[in-house]
Amino acid sequence: NLRPYKNIELIFKLASTLYEKKLPSLFIIAGKPFSQEYGEELSAIANKLPNVVFLDKYIPDEDISSLVSLSDVMVVPMNTDSSINSSEIILAFSFKKPVIAPSIPTALEYPVEANFLYSYNSANVHFERLLGATLEAYEDILSQRHIKKGENLHLCVSKQNSDEAIFGHLKEILNVM
Repeated sequence: NLRPYKNIELIFKLASTLYEKKLPSLFIIAGKPFSQEYGEELSAIANKLPNVVFLDKYIPDEDISSLVSLSDVMVVPMNTDSSINSSEIILAFSFKKPVIAPSIPTALEYPVEANFLYSYNSANVHFERLLGATLEAYEDILSQRHIKKGENLHLCVSKQNSDEAIFGHLKEILNVM
């Protein structure tokens, strides 16, 4: 779902900035907006950006993998006032993709050097930090360093979320009860 706390508008601003800087980029924004009005607002912005593909509809599980596979990295500029965890980050790692994201707990559970994390303390600073992390990611993509980072993240998420690890955690929980 596309919701305001995911800061889709910041991704649009990022796409616009990279386009103005003449840096080749393509942003795919996909998901069902939480309301028709919000979807119309996002669509109006997206339609003005030549480097944005906006798929404002429900994406079935079987189609998510092809969208993520098209990407070099995932941009997850969540609002840290309302979000501290993100399944999108785990999804990215499952597909060997680093993330550009605030330093939220989900991202910090994995090797921070393999991602493009940033911190911010105000809405004004958020975009500048997001842009800086994106430009860093851009350099890694040009040199193909992001591929090794994605592979390392995938290995970590595979180990931390393996059947054995999950069963181990469940046993600990059940033993405490």
